[in-house]
Amino acid sequence: MSISPARAAEPDDQFDATERPVRSIVLCAVPGAGEDAVADLLRSNGAGIPRAYFDTEAVARPLLARWEIANLDEYITALHRHCTTANGVFGLVLHWHELRRLHRQVAGPRQSTPGRLLEIVQAIAPEPTFVRLQRTDRAPHVRALHGWLQRPRSPQRPGGGVSTPSPAEADRIGALLDATDAAWAQWFEAIGVRPIEVVYEQVVGDPAVQRGLITDLELPAATLARATG
Repeated sequence: MSISPARAAEPDDQFDATERPVRSIVLCAVPGAGEDAVADLLRSNGAGIPRAYFDTEAVARPLLARWEIANLDEYITALHRHCTTANGVFGLVLHWHELRRLHRQVAGPRQSTPGRLLEIVQAIAPEPTFVRLQRTDRAPHVRALHGWLQRPRSPQRPGGGVSTPSPAEADRIGALLDATDAAWAQWFEAIGVRPIEVVYEQVVGDPAVQRGLITDLELPAATLARATG
């Protein structure tokens, strides 16, 4: 099985889970690390329907309108109801700035601590298993993050895709990438959690690495078979 850039899966309103998820898979990344493709791999192997549900403009706002809800508690309940798959797993793609924004929304001016951030994650994603995704090929990641930062106002090139950052922009974006990646590393160390480490360039197109990831997640055997076929 190979994975390639893919359109993120949509929540299924036909899902109607009546209980909280029994466990969650939380894919932590800097935007542009290939999280949509890896999330699609996770989804196809029973790890819920991972999306960046707290990406305000691209995901959260449309879902709030679709489900006709207006507050965070109702939104989390709806996510659990419509995005928990039959095996009881909820999937979430999480970016660092989204977690910090959630803290401000929940705690207001209270000082952020690693423990408080973890409590927020656990309220959204019960019994989380953390997967940390990194991209080692720096230039494509800088370009992808540049495009992510510019949406939806990015000028489109005639052949499609976003404009290439200038050297100064690339340096600024690279510094942001490094700082955000370091923030994830420091947070995991502070809360005493060792996430499952995934390198995008290694997992793309390598069925053995993909099978290893699914095995490490200890997903049900019935779904694991789909990754090995």
